[in-house]
Formats: sequence, C-alpha cells, structure tokens
Amino acid sequence: MKYKFLIIALIIIVLSASILHAEKPKSKALAALMSFAVPGTGELYAKNTASSIASLATETLLWLGYFHFLQQAKWAENDYKKYALANSNTHLTEADDLYYELLQDYYSSDEYNNHVYLYARNALYGFYNFEEPWTQEDYDQFLEEYLYVGNEAWD
Repeated sequence: MKYKFLIIALIIIVLSASILHAEKPKSKALAALMSFAVPGTGELYAKNTASSIASLATETLLWLGYFHFLQQAKWAENDYKKYALANSNTHLTEADDLYYELLQDYYSSDEYNNHVYLYARNALYGFYNFEEPWTQEDYDQFLEEYLYVGNEAWD
C-alpha cells in the first residue's frame, strides 16, 4: 500500500515531464490537477521552481515521516508482545490480540477462568435473559472455547 502511492506519484511526475517543459500557454486547470495529484508539480509546471521544490520536499518528508511512524508502531507492538509472553510464564510463542488483553487485565489465567466459570454457571442456571436457556452442552462448549488451560495458562 505504501509503495503504491509512491509509484503512482513517480509515474505522474515522469509522465508530466513533457508537459512541464512545453513552451505553450500554461493551463491553470492542469496546474491545479497536477498539484492535487502530487503537491508541488503544479508550481513546477508554472515554472515556480523554488516553491515547487519546497512543496515536493515537504510532501516527501511528510510521507517518509508517516511510514517511519507506522514502522515504529509495528516495532513497539512486537516488543510488547515479546515482553508479555516472556514475563507471563506462558508456553505460547504466538497469541492473538484477545490473549494480550487478558494478560493485561488479569494477573493469572486462574482469575480469568474463574470469571468464565461464573458467567457460564449463571447462564446455565438462567440468570441471563437469553432467548433460549443454556443446556449442559452449551455450558461445556462455552468452557472449552473460553478457558485458558495447559500451555495457554499464565501466572
């Protein structure tokens, strides 16, 4: 995605090179369209080189900064995931986002599992207003899906 935009911008600049160096009367609409596509190219088309260089440089720096911060966010996410797995005494090497949220919200998997048991028990005994009451099969299926035991457990 990030390279698509840069490639399209370069193609537009290359294709507009012949337009930029033509000696015919300049079109304001074309200059506006070029500036809309890549800021600064409209000014370059109008032979306003100092302003066009400043606009192109600013736009380039903004996009580079944007992609740099996206990369930093990925690095930070990888770091917190590695830290969470290393300090939770879990035996997993990969986990989904819900697992990391639960690591943050519960001190141990036992605490989380107790909440799961309470919810399932209350649902089985009809304390929640579901359209159909839970059966023992629903109870067992819920526990199987939401409990963290074995390798998924954490301390």
